[in-house]
Amino acid sequence: MKSKKKFLLPIIAILLSAMLLTVLSSCGGSASIDDIEYAVVSSGNTSDDGLVYSVYENDTIVITGKTQSLTEVIIPDTIGGKKVVEIGASAFEGDETLTKLTLGKNVVRIREDAFSSCKKLVIVDATENLLEIKDSAFYNCQRLTEFKGATQLVRIGNSAFYCCESLAYFDFPETVEVIDAEAFSGCIKLTEVKIPKNLETIGEMAFAFCTSITKVTFNDKLVDIPNGLFLQCEYIEKLVIPSSVKTISEHAFRGNKALKSLYLSESVESIGMAAFANCPSLKNIYYEGSESAYSSIAIDKSNDSFSSATVLYDQNFEN
Repeated sequence: MKSKKKFLLPIIAILLSAMLLTVLSSCGGSASIDDIEYAVVSSGNTSDDGLVYSVYENDTIVITGKTQSLTEVIIPDTIGGKKVVEIGASAFEGDETLTKLTLGKNVVRIREDAFSSCKKLVIVDATENLLEIKDSAFYNCQRLTEFKGATQLVRIGNSAFYCCESLAYFDFPETVEVIDAEAFSGCIKLTEVKIPKNLETIGEMAFAFCTSITKVTFNDKLVDIPNGLFLQCEYIEKLVIPSSVKTISEHAFRGNKALKSLYLSESVESIGMAAFANCPSLKNIYYEGSESAYSSIAIDKSNDSFSSATVLYDQNFEN
């Protein structure tokens, strides 16, 4: 995680650090990603429309910046007959004029920090060939409201959309296999999350502090709900934990004050520390199995609301 987060987002960072310190002290997609690092054979080139680029040894192109104060950037399919396949690391980081980005059909990857802190960027029009968004690619793009077209996306990196405060909707294609840590943390207008059917790996705090989320739908492949996954997501009233899940990790749903009903699969073996801390509205737990099976669940401390809820056994439910 990049150190700049400490001063770009001081309120969230301080709140999270204080919360975790207090608690700890008191208590398969259809496409594949070719991530080979090809050598650059030519750099600092400029296209006719003001884009700076480098040429890789495999005769493809990576965009590394621009020479003009463009409000709209259209990444071409090719330059000089060579395919434009990537947006390079930090290529447009901190750009003060960019409002709209359109990707060419050959772009498969957006590298680290490529559009980090582009605070005027509003719309990203991607293509079906985009497979990977790397770490912090759209970090702190506070006005980003629309990201569309990436229908074959496979991986979303660490903090990729961290604190994109205006992002109210993200269409997760079913091809997504990995969502890394804090990928959407701090997206305070995001209202719904549907975990893609092919996703098997999701990082810690991927949706932490998404304070407007009201609905979450899990898939049937997740084995672990990681640390702080929906930390401080205050308005989720119902959660259905699928039969694939064995572990609900610490702080996973901490601070969800609206949570009323929890549907719990018999496969769950452990509830981590403070996984359901500060969930005062939790009254009913609908459990798939028997009372004896429920008693075998390892429930860690600081889960008072969970422990005091009424448990209804032998319930049938669907995610």
